[in-house]
Amino acid sequence: MVMRYRLLPALAAGRLGRAHYLYDGQARGAPVVFVPTQKVTERVHRVVTRLKAAVPAGAAWELERLEALCDDEAERRVVQLLVERGYLEEVKDDAGRGEGREPGLSPEAAAAARDGFAATDAKHFFNVARLFGLPAQGEDDAQVAFAGVPFASLPISAGAAEAPAYLRRLSQRWANWFEVFTRGVYTEVGMDGGLPRLLGRGVVLRDFGDVGAAARTVGDLFAAAQQAVDELVRRRLPAVFAGGDHAVTIPLVNAYVRHAPQLCVIQLDAHNDLFFLDGAAFNHAATASTLLLLADVRRLLAFGLRTDFDARTEALGHLAASPEYASRLHLHSLGATRRLLADPAALEKVLAAVGERPCYLTVDLDVLTPAAIHGRVSTPAGAGLEWWELFELVEALLARLPILACDVVEFNPHNGVAADNERPEILALLLLLIDGLARRGWPAAG
Repeated sequence: MVMRYRLLPALAAGRLGRAHYLYDGQARGAPVVFVPTQKVTERVHRVVTRLKAAVPAGAAWELERLEALCDDEAERRVVQLLVERGYLEEVKDDAGRGEGREPGLSPEAAAAARDGFAATDAKHFFNVARLFGLPAQGEDDAQVAFAGVPFASLPISAGAAEAPAYLRRLSQRWANWFEVFTRGVYTEVGMDGGLPRLLGRGVVLRDFGDVGAAARTVGDLFAAAQQAVDELVRRRLPAVFAGGDHAVTIPLVNAYVRHAPQLCVIQLDAHNDLFFLDGAAFNHAATASTLLLLADVRRLLAFGLRTDFDARTEALGHLAASPEYASRLHLHSLGATRRLLADPAALEKVLAAVGERPCYLTVDLDVLTPAAIHGRVSTPAGAGLEWWELFELVEALLARLPILACDVVEFNPHNGVAADNERPEILALLLLLIDGLARRGWPAAG
């Protein structure tokens, strides 16, 4: 009997920078996949690409016919390897699949089912969630790093600790980075009379996993953040971090200040995080004040603030009586932020005062109006920015400032109501940050 083989329908070949991969092109975030993501040689990538182009999807060919598509003996050995590894699977005849049998179970049918399970389902792989399906290996020529920081500081924000894992799973349902690298995704953010532009095309992104995954104490997290940042700075690799609540910004900024003492923090937030506690604390209500006291941040710009009424004025009084620290703060209300967005020249003047200081951008998602994010933040704060306003502001900051790293915090999957069909705005924000950091590269001042 002549043996015939077909490529696994899910098998796809892709590139990321200089590296070549095989991956599951049909997974879309499924918990079980047919093809694990793995790095391969350029020759294997070339042979798989040629087979997929020449053989109709689902068609089964004799081995000699498949080998005839190869240019040399080395490529023919790749075909044999694909058979051995199961990427070219043998196609059985109808009897072999049990078709045409009388209905009902029998010992023979049970034995066939066991054999079939061992040959198929038992060999499938559990899908490990990584941002946009990135490979586990990572690339030395990466242009941008992504990492989760899955920690929270208070019961009200505990759900935010699950955000990195949730965002990774969500991203895999929307896109695969091999496809983003090749084709990009288009956006109309910032479009003003022209065509949409592409995000992510040609960008080598690496998911470094979670910072402090084994941390048992706050001190452990600070140490892990320092180790991670030291490595990123050594590589001159800008980074996007996903919290966690806003307290995770503290160890990250504290680590970057060791390398850039003049670091400027840009805070997009509904809350000032300055006047709710007196002193330093690992607490999402005291992020900005702790950065002043613990990390000795020399300049902090905040946008989107909208506390209407608060009787806790002691910390404000202490800060107002300390010109050395008060002079480091440049706070903008929601109304002032909107006026700056409407007047690019005025926004440019505000940002020009930063000079060439390296910057860290922290985006607390409660800067958005609660309806925009469906209440899925730890502490919603009434009417705020819309997504398009946040996108425009982030674009302006990325274009003007030498940003070393940024974070997106306070996304709380447990709060609020999930949007129908899970809209991708938060993924668009991550893509804007990733693409913007990649295009600018490592700041010279950093």
